Amino acid sequence: MGTKLLILKVATTVSCVCSVIGSLFILLTFLVSKQHRTKTRSLLVNLSVCDFVVSSGNLVGIYFVKHEGLLCKIQSFFTSTGSLAMFLWTISLGLYLYLSFTKSRNTIEYYVKVFATISWSVPIIIISAALVADAIGWDSDKKATPGWCWIKDNPDFGSQWIWWVISGKGIEILSCFIIPTIFFYTRKFPSQALATDTRAILSNEVKEVIEEADRKMILIPIIFIFMRCFGCIRFVLQTIQLAFPEAIVSPNNYALVLLQGIGDSSQGWANGLLFILGTRQIRNHILGNIRRLFGSPDNELQSISTYGTL
Repeated sequence: MGTKLLILKVATTVSCVCSVIGSLFILLTFLVSKQHRTKTRSLLVNLSVCDFVVSSGNLVGIYFVKHEGLLCKIQSFFTSTGSLAMFLWTISLGLYLYLSFTKSRNTIEYYVKVFATISWSVPIIIISAALVADAIGWDSDKKATPGWCWIKDNPDFGSQWIWWVISGKGIEILSCFIIPTIFFYTRKFPSQALATDTRAILSNEVKEVIEEADRKMILIPIIFIFMRCFGCIRFVLQTIQLAFPEAIVSPNNYALVLLQGIGDSSQGWANGLLFILGTRQIRNHILGNIRRLFGSPDNELQSISTYGTL
């Protein structure tokens, strides 16, 4: 194994393992702590399931899939479905936060059911269609991934490109525009709560929680775009190469492949940091349990603000 391939494998493995751990932590806190079983967290749990499937699937693809076969198709099916669902659940989370400020509870409950139906059914239908069409499988040149199976080799590169768009890249690129728009627009609501005339009547604790929610609405789209941009850049370069064969582009540039390997497997650990360690309520709850475990006084603070569950 060459040095570059080894570095790619190690970096991707670290990213995948950290994401698996981050996803499991989010799932665990939801299961063991009733006070954190909010609607926002239930959407986040669905997103974490997607992150877990993608990261563990990428690990399987890197270590156990070496050629076309049943395992390659199974891995491709699950990671492709998980990736599509992950994009849709991230959009759904942003839409839910927006609706929670603008719509009634009954209306929000209806839309949550719509989000769940779309976010799970659409990816399953699309990737099932790709499976039936024998479009998913082994790509010997790794034109679109750092090492795992996705859309299989096709002598007609145009057909392979179309399946790239349908099976993930189209929604991924759209998500890079939709997600920032939703979250940055939703930011105005907690920001209004910190307006000069309102801020004076809020407790320091509530102010801190609202500011934390505001920061997350900035960080969520930034993290998403940063993690996914390298694969999108490779896709754009492949598209240029397809449209203009004479163009001098390098979609398989090692740095891009390495960064895609890390980024495509990173959302699980990034969400773990943001929504576990970065959430004041949950962080204090964990620290309180640790203090109790070692016999120290529990000075955990409990926020009464609904923003604290974000």
